[in-house]
Amino acid sequence: YNIDIAYKNLKGSYFKDFMFENLSVIDRKNGLGFFSKSASIRPGAEIVFYLRDVHFIKKGDEPATAYDNLSGLVSIPFSSRWTYKDISGKVRPSRIGIDVNGLIATSDDVKLSLTGSIYSDNTIKSDIVIYFSDKLIKKMPEELSKVIMRDENDGWRSLSVKLEGNYNMPSIQVSGKLFRLNIGVASES
Repeated sequence: YNIDIAYKNLKGSYFKDFMFENLSVIDRKNGLGFFSKSASIRPGAEIVFYLRDVHFIKKGDEPATAYDNLSGLVSIPFSSRWTYKDISGKVRPSRIGIDVNGLIATSDDVKLSLTGSIYSDNTIKSDIVIYFSDKLIKKMPEELSKVIMRDENDGWRSLSVKLEGNYNMPSIQVSGKLFRLNIGVASES
């Protein structure tokens, strides 16, 4: 599957549950992946996972975090600068990619909910809800944080996003409190 997998220690339970220490999984083609200090993975037709102390890996230069535009806000949770306390969900591999169901990621300042498909041709089709803490909301212009985000509990706000297309430049549909905005990538002529 063109994926590099490395780990420090592995404990298994009769091929039902695998417990990994220092697990990293990186897609060789695009250099994207993750590192988890500990991981519990239950293989099967649908792979159930629970990861602790996780951060995403991106090979090459990563742009600075942008809090003042939609593209920047959508990319925040996928930045390698965040360490998530835990990430859980289910994936189902197929011949054309991976289906992700109920992925939940939580950190002190960002939370993420994702369901969708990631295809081997570098395309994605997903529904994402990103939650931002009040600490991050303060870094955003009010017109973004108050107009496009929904109020949540304890000062958090959420942004609902639909991503489709090539994940380097996908089309984005943002649903706010009072509107739905479609942003597509124009083809070069």
